[in-house]
Amino acid sequence: MRGPTYIKRNIIFIFLFVILLFSTALQVPAGSPKKGFHPFHQYIDIEYDPSVFNQTFDIHKAINVPIKITYWTNVRENLLSFVRIFAPLKVNMIIYGKQFPQQRIYINVTDKPKWVEVKVVQGKVPVDIPAINTSRGYEGIPSADETFTFTSSIIISPLEEAPSKIYSIEIEITCPSMGLLKEAVFKKKITFRPRFLPKIQIKPDETVKIASPHEAVNFRIEVTNYANKKMRIQPELKGLPKRWDPTINPSFIDINASNGSSFYNGSFYFSVFVPYDFGWHDTAETFKINFTATSFPIDNNSITGGPYQISLTVNNYGFSLPGFEYTIVLIAMSMVLLSIKGRNKGES
Repeated sequence: MRGPTYIKRNIIFIFLFVILLFSTALQVPAGSPKKGFHPFHQYIDIEYDPSVFNQTFDIHKAINVPIKITYWTNVRENLLSFVRIFAPLKVNMIIYGKQFPQQRIYINVTDKPKWVEVKVVQGKVPVDIPAINTSRGYEGIPSADETFTFTSSIIISPLEEAPSKIYSIEIEITCPSMGLLKEAVFKKKITFRPRFLPKIQIKPDETVKIASPHEAVNFRIEVTNYANKKMRIQPELKGLPKRWDPTINPSFIDINASNGSSFYNGSFYFSVFVPYDFGWHDTAETFKINFTATSFPIDNNSITGGPYQISLTVNNYGFSLPGFEYTIVLIAMSMVLLSIKGRNKGES
């Protein structure tokens, strides 16, 4: 049977312990605790090298982003010392509800676009629970011996359909409640930009057209923007034979990036004028046209893709004669016929 001294000591311990708990609870930021009494709080500080995000992220390339995580609580070291005096074997059970307490920190990606893959290298980390020296106050991050620091990594890999503009992903770190420790949730947004991917499709209505001498031939060329950014498409007609009088309109087209459900396109019209001497033999003329794709906005930082080349061919109908030669042939044939008729009359 325990004596009055033991009971009195425990009553004093409980009374002082409750006062210390309430005084601790009054010194922490206000919150909405879960059910139960949680006078102690947990804290997380998240750091990463922002220079990693000063560059654009390549499509289908995994970028490893190291993240430094610092964990601490406002469990008071002097409170633990006080509890040890009265209950040296039950300190952890009283504060943390476990004889051998160890917290687990969970790292998750809670918000990200569909066009990016994000993985957490170390999603669950077991940590020891540190206490603080209250004489230093609660401002800022405590000293190294009052925190637990570890490094995890986030791997970011944009997919092909990723737009080339700034987006963010959200990292959520959760510290579950444990005994008198209140659950804590910390969130951090990380912004990045996928690299511009100049991907287009160039599709003429026909690649070969049949024409006669002195005939205008027109090709319609449709360009579809499959890239991840608005682009300016420009054709180039260098090296084409001038006697065919090649032209293309318009001189450029600005095509928006996909809206997520469809792709945008525009059309060029390439025209040539068949020379008079084209058609004496079964011949063809091929025109090679280069296109470039430049990202918006158009400035010194724009990225240009290409050149993308297509070939268009004008063919004749086989053996044919240009217009003025055809007239001469008719005259010659007429003279031959008249000569034959005259000869026939003379013989009769």
